[in-house]
Amino acid sequence: DAALRAVVGDTWEAPEPAPSAARAGRGVDHHGDADAPAHARDPEVAAAGLWRVVGGAGAGGLIVRAERSTASERLEPRLATDALVRGLELHGDRLRYELCAGEGPGTGWVSLRFKGADLLVREDEEQEEQAGPEGADGDVQ
Repeated sequence: DAALRAVVGDTWEAPEPAPSAARAGRGVDHHGDADAPAHARDPEVAAAGLWRVVGGAGAGGLIVRAERSTASERLEPRLATDALVRGLELHGDRLRYELCAGEGPGTGWVSLRFKGADLLVREDEEQEEQAGPEGADGDVQ
């Protein structure tokens, strides 16, 4: 302690610890955490927007589950690569969606990542504006 003071002086203060993953909002479900940003506290806000399926090509698409749990009932067919979905709810890396275009179940739960690879990515806001309130078949909902 005395040797450290001799090197850095008496006014040196320890730096603040780095934010943890929980405080930084990575991989943590903040639902109900008043200090978390609004998008992290509200699963509907975090999920909002359009998502494009970019993974699953080698497996015939993404596995879709009936519930958030990865142990819940598996829905068929798989959600096809390049499908476009609207996010309804986001918990960690699990997204509840509604199908807008492409092949797969009309609604369900999917994982956003698998072994570090993205399975779905957010579409540009520009793409979302172009989609408007129309469904996959072009009829106004």
